[in-house]
Amino acid sequence: MMQLGYMALRNTITINGAAVIALLTFIGNRSEGKAKVELVSALQYYGLGVVMGVVAIAIGYFAQNALLDHMKGIRTRRMGDVIANISIFIAFGSYACFILGSFCATQSFK
Repeated sequence: MMQLGYMALRNTITINGAAVIALLTFIGNRSEGKAKVELVSALQYYGLGVVMGVVAIAIGYFAQNALLDHMKGIRTRRMGDVIANISIFIAFGSYACFILGSFCATQSFK
């Protein structure tokens, strides 16, 4: 189960990072050379999604350490659960940034 959670966190960085690369390539190949406001907004959402993914992985690391400390009897399990829930919340935020960035990118074609 932990491996599945780690894959989900890693995917937040992958999808948002790939979206940034694809969008930058698209903007660079445009004949006008100027990006629409919607594309800039999409880039900002995707970039924020990457940052949130990295933060979620870092917080997940601390959650895992807290849960290991619980197994050793150093801390209560509640601390690890709270930290893990924060990581999950941030990961969902990263996925939301991908959705918002995609919406902004599609609005630029109208």
